[in-house]
Amino acid sequence: MAKINGTDLRVYKDGALIGYEREFTFSLERDLPDASNKDSDGFAEHIQGQGSASLEFTAMVDFSATYGIQESIAELIARTDIYVSWKDTDSSTYFYAGKASYASISQDAPNEDVSSWSGSITINGDWGIYPYSITRTLRTDNNNSGFQGWQIFGADSGNSFYYMDNTTGEQIRLKNGVETTITSGYTAGDFVGYDNNLKNAYTALQTTPTFLKILNGVETGFAYSELVTTYCFCVDGDNLYYTHISAATLYVKKINWKTGAVAWNVSTGFAEADAHTFQIIKQSTHIVMSYYDDVSLTEWKLRVHSESTGAFVRTIAVVNDADTIGVWLAVLGTNLYLSYGDGTNTYLKKLTFNNTVFSTISTTATANAVVPLRSFNSKLYAKQATGGDINIYSSADALLGIVNTLISNITDFTINNGVLIAYSSGTTSIKCFPV
Repeated sequence: MAKINGTDLRVYKDGALIGYEREFTFSLERDLPDASNKDSDGFAEHIQGQGSASLEFTAMVDFSATYGIQESIAELIARTDIYVSWKDTDSSTYFYAGKASYASISQDAPNEDVSSWSGSITINGDWGIYPYSITRTLRTDNNNSGFQGWQIFGADSGNSFYYMDNTTGEQIRLKNGVETTITSGYTAGDFVGYDNNLKNAYTALQTTPTFLKILNGVETGFAYSELVTTYCFCVDGDNLYYTHISAATLYVKKINWKTGAVAWNVSTGFAEADAHTFQIIKQSTHIVMSYYDDVSLTEWKLRVHSESTGAFVRTIAVVNDADTIGVWLAVLGTNLYLSYGDGTNTYLKKLTFNNTVFSTISTTATANAVVPLRSFNSKLYAKQATGGDINIYSSADALLGIVNTLISNITDFTINNGVLIAYSSGTTSIKCFPV
């Protein structure tokens, strides 16, 4: 019979170990509202109502701890959402994670004894059970030279992750360590990829052509013929933003995916062969797309449009080098972050909102890599140009830490509900990490 030493089970907040923890208790409950009536034959009946989960822990007081009582008090006062995980320190088969809030914090200071503090954390909504690693034959054509629309992973608020099996054409949902086939019969050529919203995962299928919304494994389809000529897309709330070709001209379009109503459809003035868009993203009141200028044959630029009207705002030059294979974008607050290579180095840079001046966050000596960027929980996650490490930056651009994914070279990763999931096109393993 296996025996687990409770000392090896620890609680983490936003990826940081709660300092000098002494013990914790996880509780899972479900309300059972009374449903008894005169036909119950004298026995109580009930229905299964809402579920809830909580963590109670005790730790020693140490104000120098990376994450201790003072950080917790500040989060409780500010009503800050936190992401907690509880797991085995030796990276065992599964771990648990979810969004949460502090319900109470207390501290004791007994005479001539150790001062300790206690926290009560209530899980906010659903929580999940995640495997550290699963083996799956994933698409292998995503080598970071495609569009963001081709990213492999999607996620929704139900602690579900979605990906595609390259050999069977199945779209698969992973929830609580269990894989479920959502749809099947697609091929790698059909699959464009996911773009995440707060509650839904979205998939675009070019050859169908259909735009799919997935929530908790339930799929709803919307037919968009222009997806056949779509380069990249993003979803924000009810709106879908994407680039497409019409009459051999490149357009940028905003459409309400719920109703199909078109807000605007603006020509960029580029012929089909003159520009290749890599990614489109919403930054505050603007839509920004990164694209390759096929006329100059070397230059990557940003094209900025008004989010409300689609009107062209400006073009911003990024890099002029034939080796560059893309410019990856992420938004954190009012700042736009981008990653690109110039044939010698790979750069992580920041563009302050409504500005055209870049500031450099980091530089890596790698020829022309373009690496995924993600923002989550007021932090920026940037894959290093080589290897499997992901740097974590604060909104002030300070390096907070590094996630070692144990993958030799990451192709793509995503973050949802405090869990980072990564994979490499050179492997068949998906790795999961609480962050």
